[in-house]
Amino acid sequence: MAKYLLGTQVLVDLARNDESDEIYRWMDREDLKMSAVAVSVMSFEVFAAHVDKLPAKDRGIWSPLLERQLRKFQRRGTILPVTLNVALQCAGLEALDLEEIDPVSGKRVAVDLATQLVASTAVVEGLTLCDGRQPYHDELETRGLSLLDPYS
Repeated sequence: MAKYLLGTQVLVDLARNDESDEIYRWMDREDLKMSAVAVSVMSFEVFAAHVDKLPAKDRGIWSPLLERQLRKFQRRGTILPVTLNVALQCAGLEALDLEEIDPVSGKRVAVDLATQLVASTAVVEGLTLCDGRQPYHDELETRGLSLLDPYS
């Protein structure tokens, strides 16, 4: 049974399949098996949308990586849907001014709906969200989110 929900960036880093990456080191430290981790369908949607925007050369590299991760999690049955309870949890976040740091510009930006749905999935499913710490996590931790930053 899943214990962790991978955030979108963690999913991307896992897709790189670089065994020296922080994600693999974290999994080794925790002696985690892939069966202990799940992914929100929204993380795959965000990953796919970013791959679609890449130049053809880069898309040719990232598309197979995305597909491999998708098949891996599908086989295990550990892709979690957006359920009514997840949507309701997310709706409760709408009034909050949640912000994250944009990795490109380094500026604070509003947290998008997909990211809120991923965090809401973790809360509803009682899973620990594995993601790089962002400013909005502080607010969500007061609302039941459990966070583990595998990069720290």
